[in-house]
Amino acid sequence: MSEFRPPLSESSACPSCGCQLDNIPNQAGIKCNGCAVIYPRVAGLPWLFVEPEFQLGQWRHQSKELIAHFDHRIEHFKKVLDSSELPETVRTRITKTRKALIDHKNDLQKILAPLELGTSKNIDFLNALRNELPRTQNLLSYEGNIHRDWSNWGKEENENSLNEILSVISPKVKKGLVLGSGCSRLAYDLDQALDWDELVAIDINPLLFFTAQRILNGETIELHEFPQAPVNLDSYLAKNALQLPAGKKTKNLNLVFANIWNPPFKEKSFDTIIAPWLLDILPFPPEEVLKRINALLCDGGHFVYFGSLVFQNRPQEQQYLEEEIFEMLSEAGFEVESAERKDMPYLQSPHNSQSRLEKVLIIKARKKEHRSFERKASPLAPWIENPALAIPPALQIDTELVHHEIQAKVLAYVDGVLSIKDIAVSIQKQYQMAPDEALHAVIRYFANLKSKHP
Repeated sequence: MSEFRPPLSESSACPSCGCQLDNIPNQAGIKCNGCAVIYPRVAGLPWLFVEPEFQLGQWRHQSKELIAHFDHRIEHFKKVLDSSELPETVRTRITKTRKALIDHKNDLQKILAPLELGTSKNIDFLNALRNELPRTQNLLSYEGNIHRDWSNWGKEENENSLNEILSVISPKVKKGLVLGSGCSRLAYDLDQALDWDELVAIDINPLLFFTAQRILNGETIELHEFPQAPVNLDSYLAKNALQLPAGKKTKNLNLVFANIWNPPFKEKSFDTIIAPWLLDILPFPPEEVLKRINALLCDGGHFVYFGSLVFQNRPQEQQYLEEEIFEMLSEAGFEVESAERKDMPYLQSPHNSQSRLEKVLIIKARKKEHRSFERKASPLAPWIENPALAIPPALQIDTELVHHEIQAKVLAYVDGVLSIKDIAVSIQKQYQMAPDEALHAVIRYFANLKSKHP
């Protein structure tokens, strides 16, 4: 099978300024013809985020935290086995669990290898200055979906989802976009079911997209599944083979790292946009997300929402019900053509003693009026975007946001003369870190602080 390495979509545009993007000859990068930003390809996939290197640094940091977390658990279980008098059945469980964690850590490292993680010599420092990606966007937040998408037990759920989407979209669709595609089984099934000229799937999670890319490239990946409520020991330590359905290669599916807030596409590029299980997990106002979806749709194009509306961990006034979403759709230039709730199984793994039945909301809305949105250029302060510039001496930070001694030490360097780069050099020596690792950790920390103090 030829390598799954998608081309740059004809619909692509710079996420910062909206100008045309072009591949750089003989390089893996993509250059904007307007603002001249260079976007990398990561594992061959376009990495089209505003501030691409900053976003790459965030995910590298989170990946290192994940591997360190596994190391901590593995060491903990070793101490338990070495120091405790355990019943034989418990000792067997802990021994097998520790081995499974070692295997799983190694498997995840292989999948995440395109991030070029290296090793972290001081994980305490990284944890102290950790980034604050939304909790719903952690690397393992949707690990169960990987198994549902590509192992044998998810067949019925995948077919149900595909059939519900096909029941509300035209069979004559030509250009489609799947938002929050995750491990991309639904996008793959749509690619197989219809004759698209182009189907683009976007997501921000490297673990999900790297896994999808390898599977779409014809590989079989074996990963442990760790259910929350395992049926028995064998269920807890099950290892699933994740692979494409036999003989079914992708046709016109492109994977692109991107988010909907700064979409890397031209306006009026798609006739169909599908958002599975997305509106309620995004950290952005849904009314603004819907305007962006409208802008990307051709006149008369359709938006299909498929999933729940939970809006967890939001203030009461932001825990929207379907009636409020319908109102937002109208304000965003849509006409709701149909809306229906269906009882559907969700993540019903045979290895898990708990299962869910969701009342899934399926909305089909047609674009009636066009809405545009303002593209945001760099959201970073100049001294963060260019870490060689001095940090302003008037930088004011709420002391309630300083939760760790290491954070206080970093802030103590701010004197109106030193730059992020200067601080990183000192931190690197003090905590015996690699230069790039120290620099990106300090950049992320100040960027997160500035997001709370614009």
